[in-house]
Amino acid sequence: MLTASDFINPACHFRVIELKPQIIGYYAIYLKSRDSYDLDALFVESTFIGKIIGKQLLEHAKVLVRKLAGQQVTLQAEPNAEAFYLKAGAKVVSKKESQSNKVRYFSLLKMNLGTNDA
Repeated sequence: MLTASDFINPACHFRVIELKPQIIGYYAIYLKSRDSYDLDALFVESTFIGKIIGKQLLEHAKVLVRKLAGQQVTLQAEPNAEAFYLKAGAKVVSKKESQSNKVRYFSLLKMNLGTNDA
């Protein structure tokens, strides 16, 4: 979960896509360990879902992580977003029960960014 201090933390990186005056998508990643980053947020405004904004944001994040010498990205996906990440090359590592809704599970995923991997 992002906090205000993350915005001044040099280990955190953000990308925003605007269609003035509206923010239509963004992501946030932060350094988790020496070569691993967490995708803490990837959001696309509902009217822009399915219009490549999410794909552009995710590809930008992967390129950035590689530039920062990262080898993998980990993330948590809600059930409706899991297929998007799987299509992008992520692999499900485990499932986690929602804290607010005990019948809902989130997938924990990993994307390896090696030469031939996602």
